[in-house]
Amino acid sequence: MRFFLLSLLILTAWAGEAEPPKLPADVQSAIDKATKGIDAAQAKVDAEILKQRQALIKELTKLQESYTKKGNLDVALAIKTRIDEENTKVENMVMANTPVLKLDNLTEAEWASLKGKEFKVTLSGACSTGINVKEKDKYAFVPHPTDTWGREAMFTYKGNDRQPNWVGTPFNAYALLWIVGETQGVSPTITGIGQLMLKGNLGTSGGSGSIRVKIIQIP
Repeated sequence: MRFFLLSLLILTAWAGEAEPPKLPADVQSAIDKATKGIDAAQAKVDAEILKQRQALIKELTKLQESYTKKGNLDVALAIKTRIDEENTKVENMVMANTPVLKLDNLTEAEWASLKGKEFKVTLSGACSTGINVKEKDKYAFVPHPTDTWGREAMFTYKGNDRQPNWVGTPFNAYALLWIVGETQGVSPTITGIGQLMLKGNLGTSGGSGSIRVKIIQIP
């Protein structure tokens, strides 16, 4: 009797660990259909959130420049901190929808496999991409993971974070800067309307080096 009860307990435990039965085709079809609808709805919400965050960054940038000109550097620095926070949120949203935009640990092989227009941006001049950014277009830049530029020290596309608000701009010295019409930024996400230009945020200081960049269009 004990052996029978023990065997029953073992069989019950095995049964609990068994894989659930495969769902019928009509059930799986209903789940797949609902999943597509949910994903599409989430994509619309994410797109609107991204648009609002980018608009906030643009407005905060103008305010930061205004307070910098007024000499109120404490407020300007506080605004820059908030801009950095918003830029991080934007980058995280873009990267979540575009896994290849993992800029901090992208390998050379992964960069080489990216489909996009490649440009070489020298620190001493601006690079015209020939890309006309429209209102609903979504672009991002992906710098080569090993390229650097600078003067006495060399920096990645992020530039020198010890020199923020470089020569009247709200960006780090030697940061890779994109310009679209009246909009400019250093975040990998590119916004605005107009011709896309790339350059190093050099200011009045000299420097050398170049960074290869791929511009990719985000669906």
